[in-house]
Amino acid sequence: MKGRLAGRAALGVLLTGVPALAHHATAPYDLMHGTVISGAVTRFDWENPHAHIYLDVTGDEVEHWTIELESPGQLRRLGWKKDTVSAGDRMTVTGGRAKSGSFTLRGVYVELADGRKLMGLPGLDEAATDARSDDPEELYRRREDLTSAKRAAALWAAAAASDFEAAWKLARASYWIGTHGPEAERRAALERGVSAGETASRFRPGRPEGHFWLAADMGELAESFGLVQGIKYRSRIKSELERVIAIDPLWQEDSADSALGQWYFEVPRLFGGSRANAKDHLRRVLDRFPDSKTALSFLAEVLVAEGRTSEARTLLQRLIAAPIDPDWSPEDRDFQRKAAERLQALAAKDR
Repeated sequence: MKGRLAGRAALGVLLTGVPALAHHATAPYDLMHGTVISGAVTRFDWENPHAHIYLDVTGDEVEHWTIELESPGQLRRLGWKKDTVSAGDRMTVTGGRAKSGSFTLRGVYVELADGRKLMGLPGLDEAATDARSDDPEELYRRREDLTSAKRAAALWAAAAASDFEAAWKLARASYWIGTHGPEAERRAALERGVSAGETASRFRPGRPEGHFWLAADMGELAESFGLVQGIKYRSRIKSELERVIAIDPLWQEDSADSALGQWYFEVPRLFGGSRANAKDHLRRVLDRFPDSKTALSFLAEVLVAEGRTSEARTLLQRLIAAPIDPDWSPEDRDFQRKAAERLQALAAKDR
């Protein structure tokens, strides 16, 4: 049970909003000390006065848990349907265990296998959000919700002036916001990322993170905000990426070499660009990391520019088929979506 009934102290914070909402139906449960269980659904009863999920939790032996939820009417208002859960589904449930010690849980928060998160007790959405709002790592993991990404950035910004980790993570978060946020906010986000990357690089010049995210933020400014920005940052981008390679050439699946390949492709030849150099860098990355989505994407673009669309299609198909890295799933999905769009565009051009 130790591994499955985890995180009690942190979950106590998550459930602090419960007592104010408690009534006779929650009295038998310890809602001040959170319990988490994961398992497979054996039955879902959608009935009054309370819906129930029956969950088999496997450890040293199988434990048969009963999860009590609100009434179907309340659950509908929380986004549930009669067919939300089916036998065989896997889920993780957070809630309060029965004070009797039985395998019974008052479900407060349910995470389904497809990533959907549903509340099992009304009035707790705000409490749950507040409880997690001071953990920038957790917020940034949910960066596809731009509000979470911005909150993470704000928390890192509060410490970035004196902390290396906060500074480079602010530079990284600023890159995400500067490439996914509203158009009117992107430039300011990227400029903040540049400042944070410079700070991180000063704190720890022998670490790759600050140099890389500084280059990434400058690169997006150069690409998206006109010739002046391109001229301003062109040389610095290259030198920062070369610095990363000198520190650790394999860092983050050789991301700096991939980015340098993109630099050689996008910079005009008059200012140092070279398709040959671009291909050399990108192929070197793919020799070491065949599933690198950045290298596959950038090399496909070089080949399209050279009219070698058949080879480019092969790379784009490889990119779409490559496994998702859990730590980079939002970025990986972006690359795969763009690859699919690029394949469609190439097909339409051929017709």
